[in-house]
Amino acid sequence: MAARPLLGPRAATLLLGACAIVAATLVVGALHHAPTPSPRSDAAADARRALARDPLCRGGADCVTATVRTSALGATFVAVAVRAPGATCHLALVDFFDARRLVATSATLEPFSRSGAVGVRARGDGAVVVAYAVEPRAGAPCAAARASPRARFTYALQGGTVLVVGGRPPTAPARVVGSGGR
Repeated sequence: MAARPLLGPRAATLLLGACAIVAATLVVGALHHAPTPSPRSDAAADARRALARDPLCRGGADCVTATVRTSALGATFVAVAVRAPGATCHLALVDFFDARRLVATSATLEPFSRSGAVGVRARGDGAVVVAYAVEPRAGAPCAAARASPRARFTYALQGGTVLVVGGRPPTAPARVVGSGGR
């Protein structure tokens, strides 16, 4: 009795095609995979870039930064909160980096706040949460904004773009500090 092949010609062709696709995917992925940078050196570089971008921090102003880093699916997402002495209510603007370049700021993403960030934190799933101070009404003093509840927005990096994946602005007359006329 003659030995019979395990796979027929059609199955063998499909298997070889699938192997070729997997091999090509691995090669392309290896070519596009950048070496992982040192988290410490990049955090310092991101903070320096954020400080250099803020007009209130140029010329030796005493600015404070808070930097968080998170990763998901091979992408590094960095948020740097810059608090300048002359900023509204002494709150922060947040710059978002993809570990190599600036991709957005809190002024360009909802809730469009130029100076209302109170804090930033990284989540383990690759997202960043920014807490914003809320003015209970237009023209409220900074003390009222510091004492009011926070608006929290969650951001994620996808394909080099920062997306708002959670959060909503407060209802009028309350608003996020730095998102309007102040």
